[in-house]
Formats: sequence, structure tokens, C-alpha cells
Amino acid sequence: MAFAERRNLKIEKVQYLGPMVSGLAEERGQNCVYLYKPYIMQLTEEGPLTALHHEVLSYEIDFRKRMRLSAILNLFQELANQNAERLGFGFDKLMELRCFWVLSRLRLEVERLPRWTEKVVVKTWPGGVEGLFARRDWLVEKTDGEVLVRATSAWLLVDLDKRRPLRIEQRLPGFTFADEPSALDHDLPKLSSPAEAEAVWQHRVRYADLDQNRHVNNVRYVDWMMNAFALHEHEQHAPRSFEINILAEAQEGDDIQVLRKEQQPGVWSLAVNKSGGKTSALAQLCWD
Repeated sequence: MAFAERRNLKIEKVQYLGPMVSGLAEERGQNCVYLYKPYIMQLTEEGPLTALHHEVLSYEIDFRKRMRLSAILNLFQELANQNAERLGFGFDKLMELRCFWVLSRLRLEVERLPRWTEKVVVKTWPGGVEGLFARRDWLVEKTDGEVLVRATSAWLLVDLDKRRPLRIEQRLPGFTFADEPSALDHDLPKLSSPAEAEAVWQHRVRYADLDQNRHVNNVRYVDWMMNAFALHEHEQHAPRSFEINILAEAQEGDDIQVLRKEQQPGVWSLAVNKSGGKTSALAQLCWD
């Protein structure tokens, strides 16, 4: 499917993902009123693409009513799970094969962050394989097709027992999506550790930081890094791009430190280091 055709995909097949309870309490004789808003998530599938119609919710926004980067990435992650399951290389299938996907690198570019109650369409599809890496892309669009966010990423297939990367074509011979277009015409290079960076805050990894693979979920790193900036800095700026490399697992009980350094006006290098100095994640944030 051509990139332009993908962007103009029409919603025809709808999957209902769950109802919201609705009603008025007065009907039960109670001295209060339920305020409710019916909400339906619509999932669309065509070829290797999965699209989600989504309304930005209150717990996904920051104090300026803009969608947080971590909320966008949570949507990306969930939609990628749905897409991978349908195409035959999701979590359950990989558990049978004793392996799992790990995000290695991701770049996200922002035209504008979605706002509270705004209706958007989030799309994802798998791309080709380069060496050990499998590509995955996303778009966030307004309902009229205007692109708000673009992202591309590189994933490793990791052996569940040895915790080492695998050759994707050997474990998943049916993974053939080389002709799929990329949402971003951008390489995903290795990022460098910032020299003489400022240590901003520390944290001990706990239950809420972990995912089903028992290590820190990639989205948590993004929240930790965005917490490296004070409220007044977030008041003055909005992200234009964010690039992250996940380098090493962080697990329960690990003590981590978040560091930052401004390389040039509006361009920040960020790092999450474990005790002992080993780096778990590096990032570069550009904002206006």
C-alpha cells in the first residue's frame, strides 16, 4: 500500500473494545448525579496496518492540556501489541518461541501535541529488517488526515532465557514487510552519553515501573527524562522531537539516576544511569 493511500485509509471495519457504564443516579433514588460521556475505541485493520480512533483522555494530558509524550508512547506500544498479535508475532506467540521484542531505538517528531478531548487516529505497521533490527512506524493524525506526530523505531528480538538478541529471520521466517514505507525519513543512530551532565534526580525501580518482561518498561524512561525539567521549563517549551536509545535492562531494586545537559539552545542530552555508572537509556530532546 502506498504511503498516501495509508494516510487516507477509511474506517470501515470497527472492533468494539469495551463499553463505559452510563446512567443517572436519580433513577436509583440517590441524592447525586452521575456525569458520564460514552466512549468507544475503534480499531481498524487493513493489510499490515492497524489504526485506532482515540479521544485524548484527562489522564493522558499535562497541566497545559497537551498529551504527554509518555501517553503517546503508551498508545504506540498498545497498538503495536495489537498489530503484532494479529500478524502472528505478538507476545503469546513469542513466548511459545522463548523470545520477546525489546525496543532499542525510537525517534518521534511533533508538529503539534494532541489536546484534551481531541479525536485522533493512531496508525502503526511493521517495516523491514536491517541486521538484528526490525522497524516499526506510527502516525498520529487528526480525523481530517493532518499529521500531528510521526515516529519510527528499531526493535530487537531477544532470547527469553539467554537475554541475547536473535536473528529475526531465523526465529520468525514469516516476518517479511520490507516494502512498507517509513513514517520518517530519518536514521536511528547511536546516541552519545552527555559529558559533564547534571544529575537531576534519583529513583529506585519498583513494581509500577515494570512490564510483563519484569524489566523497566520503555515508556517509564521517557517519564523519568521529562521529569528532569522543572514546571516552569515545561511552561515555556513544547517538544519538537524526541529520540531515545534503550541500552540495558533496569530491574526491580536498581537505583537509577537521571542526568541532563543542554548541548545547544533547545537541544538537551539525557541519560538514565544505574548505580555503578552503567547507562540504561540515552535520549535527545529538542524543543521550541
